[in-house]
Amino acid sequence: MNEPLHFWVPGNPRSQGSGRVLKNRNTGEPIMVMTTPQLRAWRKEIGIEAKRAAARLKNPLQWHDVDEPVVLGVCFVFRKLKARRVRKLGDVFCHVKPDLDKLIRAVGDALEQAHVVVNDSRICALFPPPMKVYRQEPGVAIHLSRLDERRSAWLLKQHERVRGESGVCALSTTSDG
Repeated sequence: MNEPLHFWVPGNPRSQGSGRVLKNRNTGEPIMVMTTPQLRAWRKEIGIEAKRAAARLKNPLQWHDVDEPVVLGVCFVFRKLKARRVRKLGDVFCHVKPDLDKLIRAVGDALEQAHVVVNDSRICALFPPPMKVYRQEPGVAIHLSRLDERRSAWLLKQHERVRGESGVCALSTTSDG
C-alpha cells in the first residue's frame, strides 16, 4: 500500500517568479536566472523536508522518482503583519502577493529537484484546494498522495458536483466524450 507523504516546511514561502534567459559568457549557452533571490534556498528546504518525511514511512523509497499521477495539497502560511487585525473571516486568508499559482509552481519544482516525482507534470490534481492563510508560524504544509482508482473516482465526483453548480469544464469518464 502506498502511504501518503505529508510534511511541514517552516519559513517564508517563496514564489516561482518569472525567470530571465541570459547567455553564458564563456559558452554562449542560454541560462535561466530566477528573479526571486531566496527561491533556491526555499526549494532546497522543501526537498530536505520531503526526504525526511519519506524516511519515516514504512517504505521510504515509495516516494522516490514517482512516475505516476499524484495529488498535491498545499496550505501556505504567512505571518500576519502587526498592523493588520483579524476583524472578519476574510482577514484569515492571505489575499495579497505572492500569487498562489507561483507558490504552487515553486513546490512542484522543488519536489522534482528532490527526486520525489520524476517531473512536476505528474501532479495532476490539487486537493484539498490550495490556500494562503495568516498564522503565527510561516511555512507550507504539503500533502502528496498517489492517484489510485478510488481517489480518481472520488475526485471526478467532486469535480462533477462543482461543474454542475458552475456549468463549466465538463469531464467525461467515457471515451465517446
